Amino acid sequence: MATLSIEEQELEELKDPTAGTFDTSQAEIIKPVFSTLENTQLATLAQLEAGTYVAPEATPPTGGKITGLGSAFKPFSGDKIKFDISSSSIRQDDGGDADEFNDNDVREFTSSKDDNKIIIGTPNADTLYGANGDDVITSLGIDDIVSGRNGDDLISGGSGNDYLQGDGGKDIVYGDYSASGNSDLIASGNDTIFGGDGNDKLYGQDGKDLIYGDSGDDYIEGGADNDQINGDDGNDILYGDDVEGNPGVSGDDTISGNNGNDKIFGGRGNDFLEGDAGKDLIFGGQGYDSLDGGNGNDVLIGTDTDFYGQLQQGFGFGEKDTLIGGKNNDTFVLGLEKANARDGSGTDTVIYGIVLYNDGNNNVNGNQDYALIKDFGFIDDRVNRGVDKIQLAGSASQYLLGASPDSSISGTGIFFTQGQFVAELIGIVEGISLSDLSLSNSDQFIFV
Repeated sequence: MATLSIEEQELEELKDPTAGTFDTSQAEIIKPVFSTLENTQLATLAQLEAGTYVAPEATPPTGGKITGLGSAFKPFSGDKIKFDISSSSIRQDDGGDADEFNDNDVREFTSSKDDNKIIIGTPNADTLYGANGDDVITSLGIDDIVSGRNGDDLISGGSGNDYLQGDGGKDIVYGDYSASGNSDLIASGNDTIFGGDGNDKLYGQDGKDLIYGDSGDDYIEGGADNDQINGDDGNDILYGDDVEGNPGVSGDDTISGNNGNDKIFGGRGNDFLEGDAGKDLIFGGQGYDSLDGGNGNDVLIGTDTDFYGQLQQGFGFGEKDTLIGGKNNDTFVLGLEKANARDGSGTDTVIYGIVLYNDGNNNVNGNQDYALIKDFGFIDDRVNRGVDKIQLAGSASQYLLGASPDSSISGTGIFFTQGQFVAELIGIVEGISLSDLSLSNSDQFIFV
């Protein structure tokens, strides 16, 4: 009996099989199972049970590749396979001694063509590496380490706290996807994901994830729970929550765009969003958010710009956001020319002249929802902070400036007055006196 050996996660070639029976009572399959034969035809192992399975094509033996082994094997051609295995064992039997897969866990099925691998982990903690091609790697177990290496890889984590690294190429990485590659989550974990070089798509999904885009123009979604996202170099698009699959999930996310001209979306939850260097566009979404543009000419919007709910309550209802422009010339958005809205019955409407942080009640002062602008820079302070502007909807006649209504905040309040019995607070400019601001000054206020 000769045990089939494994070297550097690769099994010896399955050449010249000389038997037509496979006894499933002898050994367990664990390590990579693949053949380097040209145009390899791969097979799934599905629900193997104790007993003997006969390969009809192998009688008499031809020395060719194994193509079908009774009902237990389902052949597939090319570089793609499906994987479904329970606790099973198998050996090749030539009527005497046999070559066995022994005392190993199944780790991968792969075709060597073009150096593209399909790698599937085990329920245990695995370390899985791709090759230089476009690999598909699925981690099933707990606390796995996966590295795609070069190539445009598709990587998905399993249950547990996984470390997933795309490395070179345009990679797609999911923190918690199922082995079949569909959108069904099998479990959540607090994953650490690195995109590596290239324009990557990274999805944290469930759990408290730590995600780094690295270099390249990356697209990142944190998913549910409290995530930390770093776009790093490149012009990135960063979402704190899950956008494509479940826009209702939320978390208190920390997102940093780093270098590049980034688009950052906090989603639901109380988020900290930082643009850093570059011309960044930052959306706080729902919740009590803190937005910091950093260096560069940034645009900061504390609320959602697509609204779902009762239209009369408006955008930014019940929110208190903090907006920090940082250096250079920033725009603080407290009003929109138009936006999409969906009311409680599901009717979509394009609405115009949107005043953010307007609670829709013309009998109250609006002190429960507003934007706090902390570092407004104007023409006399262009060296230290730049020349910032505040964007409002409508015209100057619809607003007034007054003292901050919050005794703990020194500065100037911005109030919406049109149709109001009581002036509605929508913003406070901290540290700037009323005498230093004017709604008619186009260097300070713009109207859309």
